[in-house]
Parts: sequence; structure tokens; C-alpha cells
Amino acid sequence: MKKFGMNSNKKDESGITVPPPEKAGPEPEVEERAPDKPTELPKQAWGKVLSGSLREFKKDEQGLRCRAARIRSTSGPLVLPGGAVV
Repeated sequence: MKKFGMNSNKKDESGITVPPPEKAGPEPEVEERAPDKPTELPKQAWGKVLSGSLREFKKDEQGLRCRAARIRSTSGPLVLPGGAVV
């Protein structure tokens, strides 16, 4: 593409420039410093790991609750074992 004077970066639907796949991701220096196994993480990093995991779990849990409520409200009456209808 550069041969024709065009930029190899593309823009997505929101107008943000997206690098080509071979240039996406962390720089090689960052990749070298990154631990290969979770056991190689420094002790200070585990707090961030835990808080990030908890934040994602809460976000997912909220979405699941909304989805479950929507399914229940659109599915009609709930029939329980023993013939009870709620």
C-alpha cells in the first residue's frame, strides 16, 4: 500500500485509526518484561489482578441479572415442580 502513497492504517466505524495486525499489541520490550507464568507476577500486582477480576465479575453479573429478569418477564407464568404456578 505504501507503494501507492496510502497509509496502511485503517479507521474503524468510530473513526479511530487501527494499526495493522503485525503492529498491534505491546512493544517488544514490554513483551520481554512480561511474566510468562502467573507465579512470576510480583506480589504488588496481585491486588490489581484481584480488583480487575472483581470489577469484571460484577459487570458480567449485572448483565446476567438483567438478562435473566428479561427472560422471566417475557416467558409468562413459571410452572414449578408439583404443579404450582407462579
